[in-house]
Amino acid sequence: MKLTPYIISSIIAIAGCGGNVSEDIVDEIVTKEPGVYVGEESRTMESLRDEDVFLKINGRRFTKRMFRDNASFFDKISRLMSGDPLTGANPAAERTERIRRPGVVSDIYRRGLISTYADKIGVKPTEEQLAETRKNFSKQFKNMPIDEICSKIGEREARVLNSMVVVDATSFALRQRADTNNYLTVSEEHINTVSNRVAVHRASADASNAVSRAKLEMAKKELDGGADFAEVARKYSNTPDDGVEWGEYDLNNFETGSPIEMWLRRAEIGAISDIFLLDDGFAIVKVNDHTTEKVKDGFGQVQTIETWKLARISAIAYDKVDEMTRDEIIENTLQVRHKKLQKIVADEIMATAVIEWPVGTNLFNTVKSPENKPAKK
Repeated sequence: MKLTPYIISSIIAIAGCGGNVSEDIVDEIVTKEPGVYVGEESRTMESLRDEDVFLKINGRRFTKRMFRDNASFFDKISRLMSGDPLTGANPAAERTERIRRPGVVSDIYRRGLISTYADKIGVKPTEEQLAETRKNFSKQFKNMPIDEICSKIGEREARVLNSMVVVDATSFALRQRADTNNYLTVSEEHINTVSNRVAVHRASADASNAVSRAKLEMAKKELDGGADFAEVARKYSNTPDDGVEWGEYDLNNFETGSPIEMWLRRAEIGAISDIFLLDDGFAIVKVNDHTTEKVKDGFGQVQTIETWKLARISAIAYDKVDEMTRDEIIENTLQVRHKKLQKIVADEIMATAVIEWPVGTNLFNTVKSPENKPAKK
């Protein structure tokens, strides 16, 4: 059973910055849930001392030193993933450091919620769960053992990694605990039901597509006999108006090497195609007009732009779902069920969590930029 572990997705999102970690993320995760307290004093992370506490979860304290260790961990993991030196100046890492910081805090927040809740109810991961988590993490580094990764990134950062491994395995243990109805066991009945549904859907798509194609084959036969394209479209097309004018297209509108793209390259005005399978169904296409224009691009280079005005006779084509093996059915089912169990566990955690942000949640926003004022005359 393959799962994308929390630790892996977290590291990829934060170390790689994922493109969507914003400076408001800390504010977003602090909702109006009962048990959340935000201190009146507002201070930024930069103004705190290493021993100062910026977050408390169920009585456990999280200091600026912990933040610095976690930030350093994500920096070194990012370098390790990209093959950069782990020490010394790294302009790329420095450019992403600022947007990474709120993500680091939110990750500490999530891990704090999981670990303190598990401690409170006495749930611990098994050795098997810990070993599986280490194995999954190592896969991201070409199966480099966790111990070797720890030796490369440093002692403080290694502590962070080992903590993340434990929390990830604990998260799995919590989901198993919430599985009171043996939800994570996929029965033979379920496997057979899914397999039959897939087979029925594929057969239904085949039958419907055969009817659609047969309709266009009749249309093509009439066109080959000299019938008017627009009249045939009104008789057979799923979108009759397209028989007069479908639209104006260039080669960028079609996949390179596709049958319609290759046909357009050699088609003359008035040409009528065979039956194509396009993204939105079957189609017979007619070239109403073809123009060629030379234009200069932004660099002053002359480019040739070809445009075709097309008409079409269309028919619906249904996508067929892929066939699924027994293992794929089990894996996909467990993926969905794990997500549902994660929601159950998250609700349990937040129902009893006592969260405090002693210095506020505006940890990285410094003085706002002054508003632009009109110059004095």
